[in-house]
Amino acid sequence: MQQEISNLFDNLHCVLLDTYEGEIPQKVSHRYPAPKRARLHYTSRLALQGALKMVSDRDFLEYDELEIINHQYLKEDRRILVSISHTNDFAVASVSDSDQLSSIGVDLEVSTREIKEGIYKFFINESDQITNTLELWCIKEAAFKALSPLYQEEKTLVLKDINILKDGTFHLSQCKDLSGFWKLESKEDKLLTHAIILKK
Repeated sequence: MQQEISNLFDNLHCVLLDTYEGEIPQKVSHRYPAPKRARLHYTSRLALQGALKMVSDRDFLEYDELEIINHQYLKEDRRILVSISHTNDFAVASVSDSDQLSSIGVDLEVSTREIKEGIYKFFINESDQITNTLELWCIKEAAFKALSPLYQEEKTLVLKDINILKDGTFHLSQCKDLSGFWKLESKEDKLLTHAIILKK
């Protein structure tokens, strides 16, 4: 099983880009009037275009073709699972066409980011087994993105509901059968985490 999980992580297709500095298409700037948000959003879609080239023969050249449904899959091809993340300086997109997965998540953080003590209470719980707060935050963000499309409980899902274990797994406190696997990597001055949830 461990080798199978490792293979699924290895088969995620991921593109990481510096923030795009060129002209932002009008469709994007109309949708996101704040220039910084528009730039980050567009950079993540450029990363998504690059990642899609690794799983599809089709060229997704138009912005409208990059729509993501339920933070889970590509509208134009529901077999392709999608997750994106960005910081002030970088954006990342990850995709998978594996029929063994029901959802994926990705998070990207700059390794110098400081997680202020005042927000610990909003994401750390007593079952978490990772003590580095930035790593824990990054893992939980990726896990949240993988879990949220599948979560159907009445209570709103929050980061504190997710238990992160040292063995590379995560699950929900109130719904232990909704669980998955995480993998954290250090890339130069960045932390990159992927989360995957298997099909039942």
